[in-house]
Amino acid sequence: MKGGNKMDFVQDGSFSMTAREREDWIAMNGASSPAADDQHALWLCFDGDTTTAWKGSLGSGDAFVELPVPFGVEEGILTVQTLDSEQPAQCTVFADGKKIEDFTLEPKAGRQMVRLNDSVKGAKRVRLVFDTAQDHGTVVSIAELALK
Repeated sequence: MKGGNKMDFVQDGSFSMTAREREDWIAMNGASSPAADDQHALWLCFDGDTTTAWKGSLGSGDAFVELPVPFGVEEGILTVQTLDSEQPAQCTVFADGKKIEDFTLEPKAGRQMVRLNDSVKGAKRVRLVFDTAQDHGTVVSIAELALK
């Protein structure tokens, strides 16, 4: 974890986590499509470590991460940190169950910021559906994810 503190987490289909070091207020009672394997659980894209990642499989449908935002989305700025491989390409955003937009991530590793459509503001639940991978593979990796 960020700051040198290591903590072990156990994840099943959903989990809870609080993180004071984050600038956003995401309540991790969220969900995701199944991780690609046991070593790449959802909490890894919120652990402050850019070398670890959640890996979602595109093989059995789209890979998604769903974020509860108890105080509502304030600014609509999404930050996605990707690795050198298995980078997502297309993403569809749903806010409170309604599709609000599609966007394309750049084919590069690192941090990318996306200003979402204003209709995301105030949403209490945001689902990010990663439709394709840059390498046209069957797995996408997200090292870090934040939504302000």
